[in-house]
Amino acid sequence: MLVDCRINTVKGITSGATEALGDIEMTGYGSNNLDDMVKGISSGATGALDDITMKGYGANDINGMSDMIKAGVKEKLDDIEMPGYIYNDSDTTLADAIDSGVTTELGEIVIDGYIAPPDTTAPTPSNASIEINNGDSTTNLLTVTLSISASDETGVTGYFASETNSAPDATADIWKDVSSDTSYSDNVTFYLSINNAVKTVYVWFKDAAGNISASSSDSITLIDWIAPKLPDTGQTTCYDRAGTVITCPAADQSLAQDGTYPRNPQSFTDNGDETITDNNTKLMWQKEEDNTGYNWYQATGTVHTTYNVGGAIDVCGNLTTGGYNDWRLPNPKELKSIVDHEIYNPSINQTYFPNTSSSDYWSATTKASSTSFAWRVSFGSGSVISYYKSSDYYVRCVRGGSESDIWSLVFSVIGDEVANHVGTNLMWQKRPETDEVPQWENAIKYCDALILGGYKDWRLPNVNELQTTIDYTTALNFDLYLYFINVGGHDSTLWTSTTYAPSKQFAYVLDARNGYVMYGKKGYDSGSYVRCVRGGQ
Repeated sequence: MLVDCRINTVKGITSGATEALGDIEMTGYGSNNLDDMVKGISSGATGALDDITMKGYGANDINGMSDMIKAGVKEKLDDIEMPGYIYNDSDTTLADAIDSGVTTELGEIVIDGYIAPPDTTAPTPSNASIEINNGDSTTNLLTVTLSISASDETGVTGYFASETNSAPDATADIWKDVSSDTSYSDNVTFYLSINNAVKTVYVWFKDAAGNISASSSDSITLIDWIAPKLPDTGQTTCYDRAGTVITCPAADQSLAQDGTYPRNPQSFTDNGDETITDNNTKLMWQKEEDNTGYNWYQATGTVHTTYNVGGAIDVCGNLTTGGYNDWRLPNPKELKSIVDHEIYNPSINQTYFPNTSSSDYWSATTKASSTSFAWRVSFGSGSVISYYKSSDYYVRCVRGGSESDIWSLVFSVIGDEVANHVGTNLMWQKRPETDEVPQWENAIKYCDALILGGYKDWRLPNVNELQTTIDYTTALNFDLYLYFINVGGHDSTLWTSTTYAPSKQFAYVLDARNGYVMYGKKGYDSGSYVRCVRGGQ
């Protein structure tokens, strides 16, 4: 910076006083020749200025500062430290910019201690946009993809999408946070409200200062939407106690079992992009996994100091199959829903899920009673058990899942005898048979003969139906004891009407304590308990 070599300045330097220099600090200046210093400043030489630092320049005369910078041009400022200064044209632009408080016009000049006025510029409304399903006019699914974008000079930090045209307060916790970006865009999943109609979705954006943009909207018509249903087990063949194939009895005949009631047969659609949609649950599945074993931490992207350092591997979280980025690891009920109990090794429809291993696949759910364990589903046999998270098993990812509450634990209690599961409309016997029922056939006969709550069409549930009553998030399934009375105790096992495909003299049983899906011999005299069901979707 060009210093006016007036006599008071020289005196100030001579005496060591800094008053005449304003807030310019001569840091470590080592020359003994003051005349050479003044000449150096006057002539534009920089050698004499090596140790002068402009820190926290405090002059009130902006024009004077500008004039001095202008007079010295950039060459004379090389060794004066205005942090990040690269601005060359300081005629009026610098002074105007400082006067107005706008920082963008200062290039990379940093004025220590300068506090810019609050940002009151909302994300540019003209650049805020939303498009539903790439511009499709109709859909038959509640799950849609929103392509959203907005810009802001300081960075978009969040968005909120809703079918209600009312923006929330900037401090509300319902905003979806995003990494700050001056030009933000993404494809995000949104769930439409139930009922076929024209759906308008609004989106707002906010920045770090809490400014909220004007809304942008798009519409799509929901047509032919059908509520998701609990899939059938896939078992269509009937068996006797010895495992011999029999003609499936009618619903009102003795030994009516899983194969007698083909409710919501398994149904899938190949989307042609390596994804499969379950037409019952509306879940979208990965068609083929990579046939690689991962521990649970890697499957879920969970950080672990030994098994997934820094969360480096996130199998489902990093999946982009079909162009989607919201893949996740399924819970045990979701994963069990694609098991086909008619077959085994592997127990899945290989037309839609080719190259599936006859082995175990991880679910996302930790075992509540032992957090070093997580639940897994066998696609060799259809069993559901837990094991150490450090073990390696296969991974099949899923997306969606908010179409309905078929696996929720919402029941409506009807008197003292029955409880209705809201998501599936299955009606359950609240109080099971007070004693263990020896032999599988006797369990079927017990439900066939039951008259309860004014109904006579009770039956022994299949394995998928009975699993809806299990809460995998609690150690002892306590939540369900608000609805059910388990006379046999927390460690009861319950019969199902589904034959165990790998060994047909066995039937599936469910551990009501913690959700294990196992199998028991149909002819055992020491049997399991019985909870009957009726109705359904």
